[in-house]
Amino acid sequence: MILPEQTIAFVSSVSMGVFTYHSETWTSNPAELSGTSAGLNISWGFDFMLKPHLALCLEASVTLGSFGKFKVERRGTKNTIDLEERENVSRIDLGIGLRFYK
Repeated sequence: MILPEQTIAFVSSVSMGVFTYHSETWTSNPAELSGTSAGLNISWGFDFMLKPHLALCLEASVTLGSFGKFKVERRGTKNTIDLEERENVSRIDLGIGLRFYK
């Protein structure tokens, strides 16, 4: 909630969930690759109030997760591949936009 005398608001969030990955190859030897992993997202930002119900937003977030094994299905045969090193799917996002308040 933004109070009338505020001109800048700090916003943040933390969320946990599950990453899923699925890929199909269309080569002479087709295969399906899939995996799941726990993930975490943390975001921070500032809202600069332009008008009573409108703010300019600057936000940064980091998403963390990695896969340790994949399931491969090729011609009806299913295998699990355990990776020696986990496959990192983490990323950093930066954003700018407008936020409308009611």
